Amino acid sequence: KKYKSLFESSHNAVITYEIKNGKFTLLDANPAALKLFKAKTLSELLPHSPLSLSPAVQPGGAASKDRITELTQSAIAAGSVSFEWQHRTLTNEPITCYVTVSHLNLPGKNVVMTSLWDITTLKREEKRTAERLGRLEKQKEALTKISAITAATSLPAPTAPAAPPLS
Repeated sequence: KKYKSLFESSHNAVITYEIKNGKFTLLDANPAALKLFKAKTLSELLPHSPLSLSPAVQPGGAASKDRITELTQSAIAAGSVSFEWQHRTLTNEPITCYVTVSHLNLPGKNVVMTSLWDITTLKREEKRTAERLGRLEKQKEALTKISAITAATSLPAPTAPAAPPLS
């Protein structure tokens, strides 16, 4: 009961899946997970697997199906694995998440718990910052060229007139 309360009240999205014969069955999801994937109820999210909540191809070109298999095997072997993942909400909106998949040692069951953090805004700001830095770098290069041209074509600096002789 204590752990169910922690699960339900967490601001982090948490979903548990049972894996049988390579197939994921969603067991439970907390309210934060429902909100993340824009599900009104748990029953709306239950039919979905990690693959159905992902685009066919991840950024970088890897097939989501292959990466899910690799990352799940890594989590089972190592206990847990963390990574960035492109998901889709139930309304088909893209969301970028930081995901931790942890293998739970439950007798007779192969269960993983996924904790998800929406980093879509962070990634958008990182992209904007990189674009700004690129523009600044181009401006710096242009100013350096202008400075070099100016230095090469400038007139000699004026000299001060000679002081009158003292008498």
